[in-house]
Amino acid sequence: MNNSLKKTRNLKMLQSMHYDTETEEKILDHQIKKLERERDKKKQKRVQLAEKLTPKDLIVSEHALLRYLERIEGMDLDRVRKIILDMQIVDCHKKLGNNGEYPSLDSSFKVKIKNNVITTVIP
Repeated sequence: MNNSLKKTRNLKMLQSMHYDTETEEKILDHQIKKLERERDKKKQKRVQLAEKLTPKDLIVSEHALLRYLERIEGMDLDRVRKIILDMQIVDCHKKLGNNGEYPSLDSSFKVKIKNNVITTVIP
């Protein structure tokens, strides 16, 4: 094969590779634009959700309520914790499991337990 024919074939091969690479680049550009649009929509939704999370009126958190009761009213929260964790509740939890509603010793209240955490107290 003569040198000129080799150069022509080599040139044709390079042109073909160039075209393929250019096509792949266009496909990637299209995919990037699509992903950017999706990202922008997600960002917009996140911003909208963040706005909804911010209350319009001033509220008092449960943490602030507890600190007020403890520090201002002088309530002994450890004593309250011991009342909630009475022997009957602890025994029921040990025997019946990590989830459920269990009555206190004097049946004046029940606790709801989920995954080893007392989540609420019910009269």
